[in-house]
Amino acid sequence: MSRITGSGCMLTALMGAFLGADPGNLLDAAVCAQGTMNAAGEAARKKMKESGGGTMTFRLHLIDAVSLMTGGRWDEYAKVNELSLCDL
Repeated sequence: MSRITGSGCMLTALMGAFLGADPGNLLDAAVCAQGTMNAAGEAARKKMKESGGGTMTFRLHLIDAVSLMTGGRWDEYAKVNELSLCDL
């Protein structure tokens, strides 16, 4: 993600959305936002490798992965130990 522009901004937007949605549990919300970004990044990396693409392909797949995130994808890719925190 460090090789494309916008991933930090995307994480900031996710943090704001998750924190705003669960202001009573800020730490849990932050973990879920970071987990969502991790999951999207992993899914995008997998698709990029499958297609033989580069950084632009990764960026497009990352945006798609965030917008198409589901609980199942989150569970598969997020790499967060306490998965029950996040109810997507």
